[in-house]
Amino acid sequence: MSNLDNVIYAAWLKSVAQRYTDLRSNARRDWEKGKLNNRIGQEVWLSWIEDWKSSEFQTKSKIKKSNRTGGVEGDGPYPGTHTSGSASHRLLSSCLGDPTPTTLFKYAHTKDHDNVTFMDKKCEKLHEKIVNLRAERSQPVDGSSVPQSVDENKLYYDVVGGRNEKNMIYGLGSTQNIFYDPSSSDLSHITSFQPNAQDYQKLEVELHEMRERMKQMDDMQQQMRDQLALMSNNQNS
Repeated sequence: MSNLDNVIYAAWLKSVAQRYTDLRSNARRDWEKGKLNNRIGQEVWLSWIEDWKSSEFQTKSKIKKSNRTGGVEGDGPYPGTHTSGSASHRLLSSCLGDPTPTTLFKYAHTKDHDNVTFMDKKCEKLHEKIVNLRAERSQPVDGSSVPQSVDENKLYYDVVGGRNEKNMIYGLGSTQNIFYDPSSSDLSHITSFQPNAQDYQKLEVELHEMRERMKQMDDMQQQMRDQLALMSNNQNS
């Protein structure tokens, strides 16, 4: 597959993933209102209902609502911050330590947050570049045996190539603003991360949403494979 094909395929996947997300969200609203969505095949519709009824989905849905400012439950609004969620602040802190762009990237882009098994080759290769560049920059200067201190924020920024045309830094989502000044591409404006409750809340929400998007894309691709297999069987029968 050529580079152009890869770009087109990536753009197509992104578009389809968004359409799938919208379709599933609309279907769930119909289901909650007692309506049948005729655009969805019965087998898929029943599998979605089974998922929506599961305790795991209900728990995630409640957590996601509680993470939103201005959400409403019962007789009053949710507060703007919280102290627990899909991963408590204590758990997130123990997983990430003092977070850097690289530790956040590894946590978000490895299976089951194991910090080892990357979701795809692109993430794996990017992490290898980070490790190699860190080793290079930490080499002791002449006449010294003490490794040099490495600026982790600048390290990550340099490896991913800085900000893209949308002013985003690859792999971090909106949490990039914790590490980098959103109003400037000047590395002298790199911020020092001092984690507090709101910072951990932001990390929790962003990580949860990133994982949800990944799961939705996996589900979408599996359903597409199932549909293609069904069409192939029908043609051969």
